[in-house]
Amino acid sequence: MTVYITSSQNKQTINDGSITFIDGFALFIASLVVFKFVFGLIYTIKWNCRRCTKSYYRKGNFDIAEEFKRLRKDRKGAYSTDEDDDDDENPEKVFGSKETNSVNNVFD
Repeated sequence: MTVYITSSQNKQTINDGSITFIDGFALFIASLVVFKFVFGLIYTIKWNCRRCTKSYYRKGNFDIAEEFKRLRKDRKGAYSTDEDDDDDENPEKVFGSKETNSVNNVFD
């Protein structure tokens, strides 16, 4: 029991040792925070150890300027759709010689 002494005659009890609902809820929330912190720390340390010891998890060097140059050089392999307009001029290249883009030939 915690006792707060203001004078020798006047004693005021601050905590009598009983746990109320609010105290229990605060302990529950605090335990969740501690749990999340501890296991987050373990997870971070585990992956940092994997990254340092195994070459599979190491980050490779990535230069965005070189990647941009490579994509500009190989336009067909890039994800841009600007060059797709060239394919519409020659439909045989897209659909093949026997296929056409007509709706009437769907059920023939």
